[in-house]
Amino acid sequence: MEEKKGDHNMVKEFTQIIIMVKNKKEWLNIQIYGRTTLLKVDGTVDIAIGDYIATFTTGGIGQKCTTAGKRYLAKALEVYTSDDSNGVINAWIEKGNLSS
Repeated sequence: MEEKKGDHNMVKEFTQIIIMVKNKKEWLNIQIYGRTTLLKVDGTVDIAIGDYIATFTTGGIGQKCTTAGKRYLAKALEVYTSDDSNGVINAWIEKGNLSS
């Protein structure tokens, strides 16, 4: 386990998948790579298994990447077809590659 001290935060890295950041009151888990069961998505455009997930206009929510060459943050591991922004799917978080 490696510790790094910054101006206001201390960061610990665990197996290069989840980092914990300590703000002034508590530790926060931030997943940066790997499988997640908690990716929030917008389903106004149907999501199929293997679709790239990019950022949405609302912070904290992803959407199907429909533009070639756009950066994506995950690949869907399950289908989501509800026409709302309340979806939570299994996905594989990646390093922000370009879609094809």
